[in-house]
Amino acid sequence: MSAVWTEASDPSTGKQYWYNAQGDTTWVNPGVAAAPSQLGAVQPVMAGPQPVMVQAGPGVIAWPFERFGCFDDIPACCLVFWCPCIAFGKTMERMGLMSCAAAGCMLITPWIVGYIVGYILDILMYAVTASASSGYSGSFSDLGFLIGSAITAWFGMKKRKEMTAKYRLPYEDDMKEFCFWWCCECCTILQEYRTIMRHVDLQGNWVGQAIPGQAGVIVAQQPVQQHVAQPAQVQIQVQGGAAPPAVPQKWTQHTDPASGKPYWSDGQTTTWDNPNA
Repeated sequence: MSAVWTEASDPSTGKQYWYNAQGDTTWVNPGVAAAPSQLGAVQPVMAGPQPVMVQAGPGVIAWPFERFGCFDDIPACCLVFWCPCIAFGKTMERMGLMSCAAAGCMLITPWIVGYIVGYILDILMYAVTASASSGYSGSFSDLGFLIGSAITAWFGMKKRKEMTAKYRLPYEDDMKEFCFWWCCECCTILQEYRTIMRHVDLQGNWVGQAIPGQAGVIVAQQPVQQHVAQPAQVQIQVQGGAAPPAVPQKWTQHTDPASGKPYWSDGQTTTWDNPNA
């Protein structure tokens, strides 16, 4: 969109000049095409510092709860110990990665399927070796249970990797996280459950600090706002070595909420220095 220029007269020289609402001024009539040789050098004029709103975001943070701090929260510890699929499902649902039911089923299904398949194989082996003098002494059910637990550990490790990437939490390498999930499943689920339920809202956003001792309670954290001074540049066309007079401006005083310092604005630019002084 082209700027609207207004003609005025310089009271000191009587020469005509033009200005627009953005504060640009020129000796040359902007409505008439001028040759490049008729224009003087373009001089940048530094207006005052421009307050810019900046919203702080989360950085890389440490886990707010230790993996083996299980007894710091007895109610949550009991939930994870007796119903790990529910705790894991609620954690995944709060993050928005899976529904509670789907995540709970994915956690416990490999164990159950592995044990059932192994148990069926045990029955078949007993039937086949019933006439043998030594009989059958193996246990496929134990092997199936072990394989199922390994599958569950792999699944939990993948979801923990997604969690740490989303919320910028520390993550060990895949092998360590897999071993933690396989050998210390309840401790790992409890750490994830306490962290997510106390620091993530219902929309899956990381918010504020937790209220100690209250599972599932979060405190909303308002975005951090601060003013960063940025100089704004205004281009002024000059001719004959002198700049045209500045456009009369009406400055109003404001207060920077971040620092409490006063600044002035004319609706287009801002400055820390009082232009009316």
